[in-house]
Amino acid sequence: MRWVKVANSAGQPSFSPDGQRLAFHPLGGHRSGP
Repeated sequence: MRWVKVANSAGQPSFSPDGQRLAFHPLGGHRSGP
């Protein structure tokens, strides 16, 4: 599985599995979804 580096709305780096959609949370967090 590949992992891609993304930045959330707070500007902090996060890692998420490649191929999954990122849903950005209004409070600056994030969660991975199908």
